[in-house]
Amino acid sequence: YAIGYSLALGRFISSGNVSNENLPLGMNNDLILERRDAFSFTSPISPGNSGGAVLSAAKGKLYLIGIAVAYFANGQNLNIAIKINPILADIQKQGCLNITELKSKN
Repeated sequence: YAIGYSLALGRFISSGNVSNENLPLGMNNDLILERRDAFSFTSPISPGNSGGAVLSAAKGKLYLIGIAVAYFANGQNLNIAIKINPILADIQKQGCLNITELKSKN
């Protein structure tokens, strides 16, 4: 699922599939991402959805798996997210988040 605030629709949730777990970045001249921890998904997103949550459902629970960062303007439902664990690791390196403390509360 992708959750965001589409400029066209406002608050919006869409569903789809993870289509590639290890997206090769720099695939064309239209998309340049500096990270190597992205994946593509088919939940429709549009401008305004960037920064929104990408969730996966398993065993009756929703799990945050990524943050939407881009979509292909000339592709249908080919969207890109950064995996959540590397994002959390980057935040923790900055001293802004204690991952151990968060895990112990759950």
